[in-house]
Amino acid sequence: MRIRISYADQNESMRPFFPVSGIVGETELRAATGEHDWRIVDLDQTLRTPAGEFGKLLIAPRWKDHSATDPETSVFVLGVPMHSREPGEGFDVGAYPWLVWGIATRE
Repeated sequence: MRIRISYADQNESMRPFFPVSGIVGETELRAATGEHDWRIVDLDQTLRTPAGEFGKLLIAPRWKDHSATDPETSVFVLGVPMHSREPGEGFDVGAYPWLVWGIATRE
């Protein structure tokens, strides 16, 4: 499924880097801590920000009883650094840079 992630935050330094689009993975991942279901988004283009370069993002819904793949939902957005291992079940959220809160919309 294709998804677009738009900026919806107060961290104005990140606004110029969004929106981004990509393919969202079907597998939901749970982090070692927390209660969110995370999805990996394989970006169409590398995201180059002051926080690093990312070919993939991790997204999780901010709203209770929502999925990151709902037609439109607010999401937490973490970056998966280029050339790093793709996160798997039980991943450490702290290993991936926090980027923004966003709005995920199906394309």
